[in-house]
Amino acid sequence: MVLACFSFLPREAAMSAQASDWKRLYRLLQSERDPQKQKDLCERARRLIQERSIALAEANLRNAAEEDDLRAALRELWKLQNRQ
Repeated sequence: MVLACFSFLPREAAMSAQASDWKRLYRLLQSERDPQKQKDLCERARRLIQERSIALAEANLRNAAEEDDLRAALRELWKLQNRQ
């Protein structure tokens, strides 16, 4: 299960922590200028974004704003990776 690493937290807290993780990493990526670090951060951010999408689906939660943010972040990651 995607949230297994947060098994000690209540479900809502785990979902919230996961939501902030991808956003924090994505913001860090936007300020990184080293191409190798950008590549590594892109891969990590993509994985966290995908895990968050799956977690929302598995929990049957509809959050249109966050889903839009996830899609937009994936598009930006794709653009960034294709520029490198």
